[in-house]
Amino acid sequence: MARSSWRIAPLLLAAVAYTTAAFSSENNVRVDVVVPDDTHHAWAIAEKLRELATTADINITAMIAPREGGDVAADFMLLPLRSLATQVPELHILELPFFYADIDGVHRALDGPLAGSLQQAARSRDWEIVAFLDEGMHVMSGPRRYDRAGNFLGMEFILTRPDPMAEKLLASLYANRRHIAPQDSEEVMRECAISSRATTLSRMQREKLYLVHQNLALTYHRYEGWLIVAPATRWGALDAQTRTKWLHVFDELVRWQRKNNVQHEAVILARFRKDGLLLHEVNSEERAAFRRILPAPDELLPAELDDITRSRLVRQASTGAAAVTGTAAAPANISDSAAPAAQQRQ
Repeated sequence: MARSSWRIAPLLLAAVAYTTAAFSSENNVRVDVVVPDDTHHAWAIAEKLRELATTADINITAMIAPREGGDVAADFMLLPLRSLATQVPELHILELPFFYADIDGVHRALDGPLAGSLQQAARSRDWEIVAFLDEGMHVMSGPRRYDRAGNFLGMEFILTRPDPMAEKLLASLYANRRHIAPQDSEEVMRECAISSRATTLSRMQREKLYLVHQNLALTYHRYEGWLIVAPATRWGALDAQTRTKWLHVFDELVRWQRKNNVQHEAVILARFRKDGLLLHEVNSEERAAFRRILPAPDELLPAELDDITRSRLVRQASTGAAAVTGTAAAPANISDSAAPAAQQRQ
């Protein structure tokens, strides 16, 4: 497969790049992994990918940080789910607030027909999604406890990027929003000294919000993830044996990363407790109250998706949402039947 260059925007992505002969060689494959600069998840994923690839006789030889802009020749990329969602809006189904029961609910949905639908949507935009990976579920921290839907009135939340889904959520809760463009995580901490934040536990630790906030509501209300993607034409050009070899590596990576992420967040919570942060669980009644306040799930999805697509995505995702909505998941159509992840991606 010939190499090509992708234009990489600042703060974007991790990539796995290999030489032209990479997949034509049976064993010794040269792979360069480019990862974002300061995220536990990206580096942990990259290191584990190296280990698993080595076991599969794929030699990852280098890991380098991305440069500002510029071209990166890459055959696989590790990137935030939200980055590809700008091109594949169907991916926003994974970000619906207070929709999934918990991160296991997201996994149930992705282990079913939803993954295949999202892969097909990406494929129609010339991308092949070969792995769905976790950043984590969002929690809420600030001067007030946010385990109750009635506690948001007039409170200010900091947003560090354009995020229509967060805007809709906070507007529904009558909270104020303030956008900043921070140069680093320390600036976020300073801005949050009198404001609130909704983000993952890992990012909360990185931004040191535990130093300025008194309360942490374990809302686990919104999923944030990573993707490993490839250009669809290149992936399709691989022979079946080579694809199977790579898919085995990626499937092992997904299983490991799901478990590793749970352990990583447990360590973070233990530290927060030790530092005196007040942790607040959200009971099922309050979770239901949040859901009643929000617009219907299909109304939260981007308007550019037609009604049929939105309804189909919500139906397929409902396997992970049943515990939240209190309703049974809709029966899948024959065309929606779940297939093993590797089969869905071939």
